Amino acid sequence: MDWRVGYKNAINQLSIPSLYGELQKLENSVKHLRRSNEELKTHGEEEGQEGSWVLPIISENGSVIEKQEEQIQLVKGKILEREAQIDIQEGNEMAIDERSNGVSHPIEGTSTRVNLGVGEGMDVDENEGGIHL
Repeated sequence: MDWRVGYKNAINQLSIPSLYGELQKLENSVKHLRRSNEELKTHGEEEGQEGSWVLPIISENGSVIEKQEEQIQLVKGKILEREAQIDIQEGNEMAIDERSNGVSHPIEGTSTRVNLGVGEGMDVDENEGGIHL
């Protein structure tokens, strides 16, 4: 079974706040892997031939980066899908902010109520940059 099928099934089970957490985790991981690869390249160049041990690590990190970038796109797609469903159900106007890499957010000056499925919800206030329980 392709890893994508299992990953899509897993993210289908996540709430919108959890999807945002997954997105942040993946983006942070990619950032650190890229930084690590740059440091490994520099270290390998400094050691010359003896630094050739870093090449397989750099290659493996590159493979992980590619997979995580694909996971990022899957999570972003699921967020867009879920927020569109909320938009339709609640009649909220949503706008796609080009700076957010396609992730939709409420139009500036509004807040969105996210139902956590346990009788309580939280307010996402884009202007204040926070989540209020």
